[in-house]
This record gives sequence, structure tokens and C-alpha cells, in this order.
Amino acid sequence: PGMMPQMTMGSAPWIIDQPGIQIICRAGRGDYPTARDKADTIRALLAGVTNMTISGINVMRIETDGAVLPMGEDALGRSLVSVNFSCKVRA
Repeated sequence: PGMMPQMTMGSAPWIIDQPGIQIICRAGRGDYPTARDKADTIRALLAGVTNMTISGINVMRIETDGAVLPMGEDALGRSLVSVNFSCKVRA
């Protein structure tokens, strides 16, 4: 869900929006290390995003909210992990 946007007294209702992102990675049956490695790679890539325009949106920063978390397995026995991020986006 993210955080409340940073409000302003100007003409726009807010100046910085703060959405959240959750990434869920899946690997083969019982292959937790591969799912974890995928999530760690994505975590490192997104943590490096600062002052970048992505699809016309000015992303000021993406920050990791914490560690990669195990989520168990899906219905087919494939390992699942998740990692969450907070973003600061210029409105």
C-alpha cells in the first residue's frame, strides 16, 4: 500500500507520492536457494534506483523495507520468497 503522500499548500494536492512495491519470486519445486538469489538480485537492482525516469514517472528513490522473506511453497511445491520496497515518486 505504500505511505501517505507528502502534502503541499500549492495547487497540486501533493508533491511526492510514496507507493509500495512487493516482489514475489518463485523457483522450481523445493529450490529455495534459486528463489532467494532471484529476490536478492532484484533487491540490489531496485535499491540502486535514484533520480530516474521510468515510463515517464520521475522516481526519486526506491528503498528496501527489509530482508527477503520466505513464503513457503505454492500449490505445486515451488519455493516462494518476497521482498518489499518503498518508493518516492515526484507527482
